[in-house]
Amino acid sequence: MMLVRSITFYMIVMRPELSQWMIITTQEDFIKWFEEAKSTVVNFWSDWVWEPLIRMMDTIRHKERRLVLMGKDSLNSDLESLERMVLDFVRDQRQLNDEEIVNLTYRIRDGDLSMVLRVYEQELKSPFKSTVTGNLIRTLLIQVQKTKVDMELAMAALDKLLKSNELNFAFLALGPSLFVVYLFSTWIKNIWWNKGTWPGKVKGANVKMRESLRIVERLLVERLLEERDHLLASHPTPFATHGLVICHVHRLRTYAMYLPSKNNLRGRVLDDLRALDYPRMGVRQKVMTCERMWRCWGFLNSRDE
Repeated sequence: MMLVRSITFYMIVMRPELSQWMIITTQEDFIKWFEEAKSTVVNFWSDWVWEPLIRMMDTIRHKERRLVLMGKDSLNSDLESLERMVLDFVRDQRQLNDEEIVNLTYRIRDGDLSMVLRVYEQELKSPFKSTVTGNLIRTLLIQVQKTKVDMELAMAALDKLLKSNELNFAFLALGPSLFVVYLFSTWIKNIWWNKGTWPGKVKGANVKMRESLRIVERLLVERLLEERDHLLASHPTPFATHGLVICHVHRLRTYAMYLPSKNNLRGRVLDDLRALDYPRMGVRQKVMTCERMWRCWGFLNSRDE
């Protein structure tokens, strides 16, 4: 402790320029931290909340397709190229009439290249000769084109799947950000709700406590009138009425925990609530307890609903 005091005295009295430098440095650090925090919040809101929300709205309106693996005409152009390659190859082998050309076109679209594969199998019997003078290279290139078409068909199926689930992906991208915003707003709300002033803690709870206390008093008054009319003072309170009273007293006790402990306010309210569910206390005494609570606790009579 003496060391801290000595250092403070030395900085303030003996070396004032050093203390001034530390204050300036601390102020600069604070400004820097504030700017970084501000930039983080702004970037988070812009990149992870606002822009995904705009993209999701564009997806709902079908304004723009973003999850696309290939162009619209890519598959059609490659498939037409494969058809021309196979038709030209078959025409070079033999003559085809119009009906055979139509049938062959349908077979190519279904992925049937049996005519090309039969020639390919024959050419493989003499690969070196077929490479120079035969059709081995041509059949290989046709199969390469067929592989390309098959790959694009698979990509088209995946592209269709992505398009059908584009809105789901948009929700998945936006969900964690909205969850973080919800947690932050809930945290701020709880801080504001649990602030240290007495009205801040009582606000909101007094409305629910007033409603529960009104129900308890009504149940007890009804029971008191029944006792007067039928002379049932010696009989216990019915289970239904007693159970409802216990439930609402428990609700009152739960909301009473929001009351501040200053001046033992919370403890005194809990004492009155314990009197309401005390089994040996009569109905008339409990009604008088309710009247005392209405009379003594001002937050039950406030009108800030």
